[in-house]
Amino acid sequence: MIAEKAHELMRETWCWCGGNGERKYEDFFRALAAAYPGRVGVKIAYDNALAHKVEAGADMFLMPSRYEPSGLNQMYSLKYGTCRL
Repeated sequence: MIAEKAHELMRETWCWCGGNGERKYEDFFRALAAAYPGRVGVKIAYDNALAHKVEAGADMFLMPSRYEPSGLNQMYSLKYGTCRL
């Protein structure tokens, strides 16, 4: 899981953006944002316009999902040229 490697990954030049989902992941990204201000962003809300901007500007898009293995966000990644993981 990404949480196990997050602090190690933060040694690299990464910027993270976390969104809404299960409470444990929201809390994880809030804690990561507090630990790395300016490098990790969290907005727990639905904001379609912002979501498209973030995905379009991202180099990589990580979206763990049991229910949408090839859904809209994956199609958006293809459209914007974002690497999907």
